[in-house]
Amino acid sequence: MKKHRIIEQELVQVKEEQTLVDGFPGDVQRVLLYLHDHLFEESCNVNAILECSGATSPSIRARFKYHVGMKIHGYLTDQRMRAVIRLLRHNTLEIYVIAFSVGYANYRTFDRAFKRCVGCTPTAYREKMSSPDYSCREKRVHESHSVKPYFRAKPKVPNGVYP
Repeated sequence: MKKHRIIEQELVQVKEEQTLVDGFPGDVQRVLLYLHDHLFEESCNVNAILECSGATSPSIRARFKYHVGMKIHGYLTDQRMRAVIRLLRHNTLEIYVIAFSVGYANYRTFDRAFKRCVGCTPTAYREKMSSPDYSCREKRVHESHSVKPYFRAKPKVPNGVYP
């Protein structure tokens, strides 16, 4: 039961740290709000996000990328990986439990996504973090740069189509 409490506390904290959605256009804001509310659900995917958020504009994917700096699926993965990194600090949690807790139904899919975002497997990441040769300073730097930032400079758009 203690493991479930740890997972629940960490995921609640991740949700509390979500970026404010004020200042985004209405449809992008609705997508972000829905995504933040359903981030760790297995059924949370791009189609479900668009359908349930009521964002019906055909250009919502391009508008989201323009304003947020990445595609909807990339943002979803990025946010989940941030939660995974927090949970991997707890050595008592099995990695497959972490994967299922953040919304991955398939461990292999989770493993590939983690490796693509962080550069190593979750097991290797945990081992690296718990290594005695790994200083606290390196941990802070690695944790802060392990997942690509979710807000980047806005790309140049011809004729200002997306703002």
